[in-house]
Amino acid sequence: ALLSFQKASKAKNEIKLADEEEKILLIVSLKKIPASSPKPKRISLLHALYGSSVCLITKDGEKSARALLDLHGIDQISEIIPIKILKNEYSSYESRRRLCAQFELFLVDDRIWHCMPKLIGKHFFEKKKRPIGVNLKKKDLKSEIRSAVNSTYLYLGRGACSCVPVASVSMPSEDIVGNIRHVLSSLPRLVPRQWSNIQ
Repeated sequence: ALLSFQKASKAKNEIKLADEEEKILLIVSLKKIPASSPKPKRISLLHALYGSSVCLITKDGEKSARALLDLHGIDQISEIIPIKILKNEYSSYESRRRLCAQFELFLVDDRIWHCMPKLIGKHFFEKKKRPIGVNLKKKDLKSEIRSAVNSTYLYLGRGACSCVPVASVSMPSEDIVGNIRHVLSSLPRLVPRQWSNIQ
């Protein structure tokens, strides 16, 4: 029914959605708000939500970072942006807004993750595209990147309700259902007091 509504709305030109907005969100409502944590809870997905539109923000230069990815056979990163470039070329609101719209998912080197709020601005937070930290020093870097890309994220402690992207409207209906069921089964281990705290 949700997919039928979305298609009908598009056909009538009643709702215009950008690519990054065409996501199905699972709303998690909690009875008691847990302590706030800046880093999200990672939830693996049965069917990947993000395609090849993934940007990696690095501490090192682009060439060395690309060489590292190639060494590990990683092909899921479509663009690498060193932190120096982020500081110098994406300092204005408009440039950050364009960058945010350019990619579905942003990953960032763990070593500079703490710098992101100041460098990317509020637009990334509004669009729920906060960069996800990855450990580029991991021995099995390919698994580290694959896990980050093939997951969704739950942020707790910012209110009684949290939205978790679980699927895209372009996915087959059976994949959407599979992802929703998998995320629902994963929630209890991530939420304090488990199901008793979920409304």
